[in-house]
Amino acid sequence: MQDEDYSQLEQALQDMGADKPAAELHGILLGHLCAGASSSGGRATYEGWLGDSLPPDLVKLLDDLRGKAQAALDEFADFDFRLLIPDDQEDISGRMLALAQWCAGFVIGLGDASGRHSEVVVEALEDMSRIAAFSEEVPASEENESDFMELEEFVRVSTLLIYAELQDGNTRRANAN
Repeated sequence: MQDEDYSQLEQALQDMGADKPAAELHGILLGHLCAGASSSGGRATYEGWLGDSLPPDLVKLLDDLRGKAQAALDEFADFDFRLLIPDDQEDISGRMLALAQWCAGFVIGLGDASGRHSEVVVEALEDMSRIAAFSEEVPASEENESDFMELEEFVRVSTLLIYAELQDGNTRRANAN
């Protein structure tokens, strides 16, 4: 299902001539959700990310992805959340590029909407920013595959941690008011 979602989104973005790849857009979406924007979405939000005149099918696809992502984040204990990047049929350089794009999108989507972050969140965001800056070719090898899987897992778990930390902070602020 994840692979199908990635392929569908990538194709829809290519069809409309979007300048954002699927991985980056999914990162933006997740950063946005982690920042506490769980109720927002829809055409206006997506057009802010991609420009005007989005096809209805793309809006529906993004709404579906947002719903799946929100459900996976809310089910933190199940660790069901996955990054929307190519599967291992893609070469390692392509997957690493997609992971870097996802991280860049996440940092953009999170923005500074959440205010001050804990030290753990700041460190995770700094690491994601370093991953986002990665642009080298990665030769195929077992060691590089292993390293990639560790990075992907780090990003996935960091996203869950950031979500939990920021939702807890949003809940405390709401209860204080």
